[in-house]
Amino acid sequence: MNGELLRDAKTKLNPACMTRFDHDVQSHLERGLPLLCSVYLGLLPEEHLPPSDRGGHMRLIIGYHPKTKEALYSDTWGRGHELKKVPLANAWTITDGLYTLEPG
Repeated sequence: MNGELLRDAKTKLNPACMTRFDHDVQSHLERGLPLLCSVYLGLLPEEHLPPSDRGGHMRLIIGYHPKTKEALYSDTWGRGHELKKVPLANAWTITDGLYTLEPG
């Protein structure tokens, strides 16, 4: 699958879904609720990710830069992966599930 074509399809052909993803991320973080994000790695190039790494993974979205439209996230791979950033359009492209755990 061509990740760049998928990003164009998900962000430009159906912008309402991208807008909803943006809103969901911002509204949860504003309430102090990080988001669990299941993603498919290897569709788009990422810093610190070998091109051979592909497959399902879980990340925790912990912040958002509205001016740069970047999501801040933490990975479970240990030291050096505590805080990373990704363009929100790329995050939306590789996301196949968005989850939150809210205190009762």
